[in-house]
Amino acid sequence: MNFDFFKYRNQLQPEKGRLLISEPFLNDPNFERTVVLLCEHNQDGSFGFVLNKQSIVKISDVLSDLSADSEAFVGGP
Repeated sequence: MNFDFFKYRNQLQPEKGRLLISEPFLNDPNFERTVVLLCEHNQDGSFGFVLNKQSIVKISDVLSDLSADSEAFVGGP
């Protein structure tokens, strides 16, 4: 019986609209424990938004017309 749960091989190719979930033990401060919504993926590169990293900025600081007191999330890369 194989107990190596982290050797999963994904057969899906990256494409617009997919969620990318980092490997459990990825040692990269930019993508460690990160979920990215892929907005563009082509021969020139990829672009997406990080969905699960909070910033110290409040939503009302960015969008003054809103009275939301919640933290904004980090976007990019």
